[in-house]
Amino acid sequence: MTHTDAHAPTGSTSEGKPANPYLVGPVPRLFFKTALPIIMVMIFQGLFTVIDAIFVGVYVGADALTAVTLMFPLFMAVVAMCNLVGTGMASVLARQLGAGDMAEAAATFWSAHGLALVTGLVATGLFVLWGRDAVALAADGNAAIAQDSYRYIAPQMLLIVFSIWTTINMDALRSEGHIQALAVISVGSAILNIAFNYILIALVGLGVLGSALGTVASGFVMIAVMLWLRLSGRTRLGFKREHLPKFGYKWGRMLLLGLPGSVNFLGVSITASITLLTLQVVKPDSYVDTAAAYGIITRISALTFLPLLGFNLAAQSITGNNIGARLFARSNAGLALALKVALIYASVVLVAIIAAAPLTGRLFVDDAGVIAEVARIQPVVFAAFPVFAVVLIISGYFQAVGDAARAGLLTLGKIYLFTIPICLTLPHVIGDWGLWLSGVIGDVAMLAVAVVLLTMTARKTGHRWGLFHPEEAT
Repeated sequence: MTHTDAHAPTGSTSEGKPANPYLVGPVPRLFFKTALPIIMVMIFQGLFTVIDAIFVGVYVGADALTAVTLMFPLFMAVVAMCNLVGTGMASVLARQLGAGDMAEAAATFWSAHGLALVTGLVATGLFVLWGRDAVALAADGNAAIAQDSYRYIAPQMLLIVFSIWTTINMDALRSEGHIQALAVISVGSAILNIAFNYILIALVGLGVLGSALGTVASGFVMIAVMLWLRLSGRTRLGFKREHLPKFGYKWGRMLLLGLPGSVNFLGVSITASITLLTLQVVKPDSYVDTAAAYGIITRISALTFLPLLGFNLAAQSITGNNIGARLFARSNAGLALALKVALIYASVVLVAIIAAAPLTGRLFVDDAGVIAEVARIQPVVFAAFPVFAVVLIISGYFQAVGDAARAGLLTLGKIYLFTIPICLTLPHVIGDWGLWLSGVIGDVAMLAVAVVLLTMTARKTGHRWGLFHPEEAT
């Protein structure tokens, strides 16, 4: 038996149910067994965003791709709402599952659906009131692009409740250890989404509306399958009347823990809005080309970020469950491995991104101006990707242990302390380069903040490097 699984329980629970899968077996094997299916899911989801952009660029045109790009801030607002409930629930849920409290875990899970309903209805109401004005502002007076933008984003905003429910169920399956089921459902949904979009965009000719409707349709299928799994008793968290919580159960805790990640995505939305509005000022003659290039790069960013997010989510699930069970040797081993793997992955991606920059734009459009802009901007945007990877894993650790304050600082600091202020000021001094350098400066600055924070945490808690629990405490 290895050092990392010396304290792991084996066999089954006292109720005859399978033991918590995160508490048994060698940690490296568990990490990759957990991470690889999640990463496969993430890659398919990332590929979908890339392929969808290719469909729009090839079958509709560069202007349509610009229209979709202009809705990136609102799309990220949708992601923020999903993350607000899903991530907060997962943090609470993992520790409850690790402690073996299935009744509390089930109550938390079902309560999250009510919270999703409330937050989703609020978001939909805000879009109904101000959505058209936001779209018109982003389009900079171009009526045709504004019309396409609205057609693309409206179905997703009006049905945001279902997007949040999907996220909750995905996060719950991950927290429970149903990784294979999660992978099959998510990959199947992504493939279905691509198929729907091809039919609706290329064959039916619905343009950007086809992209939105394809996404909504595949999401409904995904929800239906996950609900069937729950009701059929094939998941650890089933459905029982006695587990239905009182209204508002754990909402405060879920919101507190989900807020850092959600506000981070909201910051991405704000940054994207500032970027597009600033480009209207500093690059008015090539705004459409640069905006389209920015849209392509955001999709490449998502594709490369999502596997990194998979490593982070796997580490969070392992850490949360094992800390809940007070198996600190295992939680330490999982965290250390996640840091190493994330750093190696991000370094390889950086090299590949720099090498591929001149060719990337050609995958999406045949417009020379857009292709040149992608080649110019892409290497700069990714310059500090390895630094970003390390800080992400550290912030994920604090999220997993329920330390909302430290998780919030590391998650939100880059965007709100550095990126947004830089985007508001530096471009007016050095042109659009100030926009593309803002993320790089923010990543480096946040690494310095993380070092200071971990030093202070180590002094206060006695944890090695401010992260690793004393293993003798078990």
